[in-house]
Amino acid sequence: MSPNRAADLPEGIAELKSTTAQALRMAVTSDRRAWYEIERIVREYVRALRGHGMKSERAVAETKALVVQATGDPLSSLLTSAVTWALSEYYER
Repeated sequence: MSPNRAADLPEGIAELKSTTAQALRMAVTSDRRAWYEIERIVREYVRALRGHGMKSERAVAETKALVVQATGDPLSSLLTSAVTWALSEYYER
């Protein structure tokens, strides 16, 4: 993430992203992938973004960045699920 992009995040979100990435990293690297825990972590992060007034497109981009930060893999198989969970936080109401 470029420094400019990090500066564009609402106050408190950058720290939340770091904490969330750590929790997600632990869940992803567990002996068995804890899918419910991973989904919960991603959805809570997206809810926080939405609570700060972030639009869905930006929240999806931030969620993708979170997954890449947590997994170290820009082509992670987790990306598709994370995007689905993020969008559902905006449109499944």
